[in-house]
Amino acid sequence: MQKYKNYFVGIDFSKEKFDAALTDDAGNVLSQDVFANSKNGYGLFLKWLRNQTYKARPEHLTVCGEHTGTFSLGLCDHLHSKGIRVALESALQIKRSSGLVRGKSDPADARMIAAYARRHAEELHLYSPKSGELREIEALLKFRDGLVKRSVQLRNQLSSGTLGNMPSLERSVNKDLEGLEKRAKECVAEIERRLKASDEMSANHTILTSIPGIGTLTSCTLIVETNNFTRFDSARKLMCHAGVAPFNSQSGSSIDTPHHVSGFADHSLKGKLSEAAQVAIRYNPAIKRYAERLSRKGKHRGVILNNVKAKLLTIAMKMIQDQEMFNPDYEEEKRMQARKSSGDAKPQPATASPQGLDETTGASQAAGAYCPVESRRTSQGCTQRRTLAIPYPIPGPEACIP
Repeated sequence: MQKYKNYFVGIDFSKEKFDAALTDDAGNVLSQDVFANSKNGYGLFLKWLRNQTYKARPEHLTVCGEHTGTFSLGLCDHLHSKGIRVALESALQIKRSSGLVRGKSDPADARMIAAYARRHAEELHLYSPKSGELREIEALLKFRDGLVKRSVQLRNQLSSGTLGNMPSLERSVNKDLEGLEKRAKECVAEIERRLKASDEMSANHTILTSIPGIGTLTSCTLIVETNNFTRFDSARKLMCHAGVAPFNSQSGSSIDTPHHVSGFADHSLKGKLSEAAQVAIRYNPAIKRYAERLSRKGKHRGVILNNVKAKLLTIAMKMIQDQEMFNPDYEEEKRMQARKSSGDAKPQPATASPQGLDETTGASQAAGAYCPVESRRTSQGCTQRRTLAIPYPIPGPEACIP
């Protein structure tokens, strides 16, 4: 017979073992133990869990751990296959939400994680394993990135002269460079082959690469980091993950800093987006027009590049959701539709609500054009307003991203 309504288990992972702490729905620690981080340890952990929870149903169990890379994936995959709720949270988030903590040990960390899972049970990000194909592509991508880093190191040694101008050593390094570049190209070819062979990922890969500026590596990174676009449900969340969403700091009247991007980001994805943004500014007509508008407003080069990265993610997310290919004239077609719809609409009186007219600029939001408003007083003391027919495009979406 089940004794408590819900049970929460905190896991502190390490390479060789993991510590587990079991608590009830009131926060009382019921039991603690240590298990080997292997298949045999996973079985012993489940047996221990059934005995300590009086064979509670899987829906009444919640297991939470810190995301430690490959060390935490084995147990999570095993528990997920058994129908048990599993969550992997950021170690920094768990630490900051746990208040003032003195000292540190693996059993204490397991208890702290269990307490975090109990307090934030409704907000936990439940673990969803990646498919075998996606994990293989992720491994190839990381291996290729390692080859590129090694190649850059060797090129820096050649250019800096640290090899002592020894011809035999330089020939050896050049030979290694040729081998590294060849293997990196083979990895890219293998990634493309696996992406096209997968029914789930080939469609999204084709859509992403239809955007001028996004190539195979950027598309592959986006698919891997978003679990084939199932991890995030909005472009804003994806922008936060990539580190291109702006945030400001404001407190009282003394602290009010401008918007800046956060350092908590996936730097690998952000680096590939930087390369994609530079290519898109040169070869993507829609992005090029967008960057030129920002440049005419006097925006810094770094701000323009960051906004372009954010716009690429917004476009990519929208295209994946609609399963549509890239249309370079999409914004112009939307403006034409807005102008046509506004032309058919009846004119609004001067005292109408500001939904169709912006009082500060006189911009007709429905028509998508800037219409200056002239005000004057008549001899009877009344105020007359008339709209001047001087169309001017309103600022684009960049106005929303400082």
